[in-house]
Amino acid sequence: ILPDERLNAELGRQVQDLLACDPTEDGFRISRADCFRGHRLKYGGFSKDSSLRLYRKIAARYVLHNGRLEVNVDSDKSGFIRERLVHDICLNIDQYLREMIKLSAEDAVNDQRQGLSPQRAKVLWRAPWQMFQSYFLRGGWLDGWAGLHACSLQAFAIYLRETMLWELQQPIAARRNLVGESWREL
Repeated sequence: ILPDERLNAELGRQVQDLLACDPTEDGFRISRADCFRGHRLKYGGFSKDSSLRLYRKIAARYVLHNGRLEVNVDSDKSGFIRERLVHDICLNIDQYLREMIKLSAEDAVNDQRQGLSPQRAKVLWRAPWQMFQSYFLRGGWLDGWAGLHACSLQAFAIYLRETMLWELQQPIAARRNLVGESWREL
């Protein structure tokens, strides 16, 4: 599991019971229950992701996807575990913003390497649409203040990525420092 994830007691019991039965599957996907500053996010499109977390080493393939290493097994030989990992997406805003800047910078550099250009439409339409969709259409407002902040920051990440990609494409003399120190060094 990742440093910002926690195993709860029920998930631990499910994994132990599963392994005791000697399963035929080569891997199992586990979903995450996202928490924002201690509040579980049930709406807004959060907690919908799952990833392969329990697998046989000999059946696993490691794939580089968007600059990140992922593990895969044949889909017909994978199962699903019902209980969720607890995923603390934000313990405090300072930590969350630093991580958002770091990930946005990595994504911008990967986009630049792929020859992509920043798009005004993503800043003008996709970021606001992401906020509208997650907060209003997917019910993020039902999660209260935590939902408002999580949905807003999710939309801001789109803006930040495009802004950093735009900055990378500026002549070196025209580049400005976005956060007081170079975000490329974070």
